[in-house]
Amino acid sequence: AEVFNAVLQQPDLPWTVQENIHAYLEVIDAALGYLRFGFSLITDNNPRNFTDSEQVKVAGQPLRVVEPEDNKEVTGIRYTLNAARVLTKSGWLTGYLNAHYSDFPSSQFDRWTADLGLFLSMRTLPKIKLRAGLEESYYGGDHLYEFPYLGVIYTPDPVFQVRSNTELKVGQLRVPDAEQYDATNLSLTTVANRPLTAKVRVSGTLYLEKSIADEKAYAYYGGELGLGLGYALSQDWGLKPYASVGHRLYEADDPFFGETRRDTRFSTGVRVNKADLKVFGYVPEVELRYDETWSNLDFYSYDKVVFLLNFNE
Repeated sequence: AEVFNAVLQQPDLPWTVQENIHAYLEVIDAALGYLRFGFSLITDNNPRNFTDSEQVKVAGQPLRVVEPEDNKEVTGIRYTLNAARVLTKSGWLTGYLNAHYSDFPSSQFDRWTADLGLFLSMRTLPKIKLRAGLEESYYGGDHLYEFPYLGVIYTPDPVFQVRSNTELKVGQLRVPDAEQYDATNLSLTTVANRPLTAKVRVSGTLYLEKSIADEKAYAYYGGELGLGLGYALSQDWGLKPYASVGHRLYEADDPFFGETRRDTRFSTGVRVNKADLKVFGYVPEVELRYDETWSNLDFYSYDKVVFLLNFNE
C-alpha cells in the first residue's frame, strides 16, 4: 500500500493510472483495514420526495394535493465514516462500519444511517466471504427502520479484464410503529467494471429484489440496472457520468388508493474531480444528480435535483 500511495504522490500521473491504483488500494484496504472520513455540502430541492402531481385519486375520487410548507429546497452537510479492522491474526474475521449523517438547518430533515457488521473469510474458499450485519436509520429524530441481515459475497478471478463481485443478501426489515411494512427482504447485487481504453473505464450494476410482507399490499419484487463511465478529460481531470433505471411491482391493491402499485425509478448524474487537487488532505468532487419516480399511483410520483460538493480522502 505504501508503494502505491507513493506513486500517487508523483506529479503528472495520468488520471487512468490513478484510477487503477485506487482500485488496487481498495482491495488492500479490504484485507488490512481502513478508516476514512468524508463530508459533503448537499442541496436538495425536494427533501420529502413529495409528489409532483396536483391531484390524486382515492377510491376513484380525485383529491387535490397540498404540498407541505416545509418541503422547500434545503442545504446541509453530510458526514460519512467508512471503517474496517481485521480482528484476528489470520485475517479470517473483519469488522466494518459504514455510517453517514445528514445535518440540515431544519432538524426534521436530519438523517443518519449506520451499517455495522462482520466479514468472515475462509481460506478453503478464498473467493467467498460471509457477512452478518445490522443497519439502522433515523429520520427527523424518529427511528425509521432496522435491518439485521446475512450476506454471501462471491468474487471471481478477473475475466477479460472484468472485475466483479456478487452478493446474495437476506434480512428482516422492521419498521417501528408501522408493522404493516415489516418484511423479509432478499436481494442479489452484481457489480462489474472494466477498462475500455486508456482513457475510459466502464462499470455496471445489476440489482434484483424480493420483499415478503405479511400484508400483500406492501410485498413487492423488482430490479435495477446501472451504468457508469470514468473518463479522463485530461492528465488530472476526471469525469464520471452515471445512470440507472429500476422497476418495482407490488403484489396487491394499495389499501388507501385501491390499485396495485407499480413504480419505475430513474436516476442520472455526473461527478467531476481533479485528482491532484487536495484541500486539507481531501479531494473535492462536484456531483449533480437528478432522480425521478413514475408511479401508476400519482401520489408516489416525484422528481428531485440534488447537488453535492464532496470531500473524500
